[in-house]
Amino acid sequence: MKPRNKQHLIISLITDDLRNARLVYGLQSIGLQSDDHLLNLGQTIFKLMDFPDTLESDPIFDHYYKLSRKATKIHLEDTAKLLQLAKEIYHELKRQRRNINTGNKSG
Repeated sequence: MKPRNKQHLIISLITDDLRNARLVYGLQSIGLQSDDHLLNLGQTIFKLMDFPDTLESDPIFDHYYKLSRKATKIHLEDTAKLLQLAKEIYHELKRQRRNINTGNKSG
């Protein structure tokens, strides 16, 4: 897969994950149990970005989910803002991935 196509696919998956998380977190905020409806696309995203399946990636994975919580402040129909957040998360993950490659733990 060409790098540009891969980037587009990953950003699309992040956007879908944000949209789903926004819905699930919204349902939770009104007292409905909805954890089982999370798509958990983070694992797929991390595999596509070649993150190692080690404890070294766990804090980054947790950070991804913290960043995804920002979607709760975005209206579901505001696709431009969801896409903007998805791109920000993608570039943050890319930076974190480079840090793993170079051995820089400071972020």
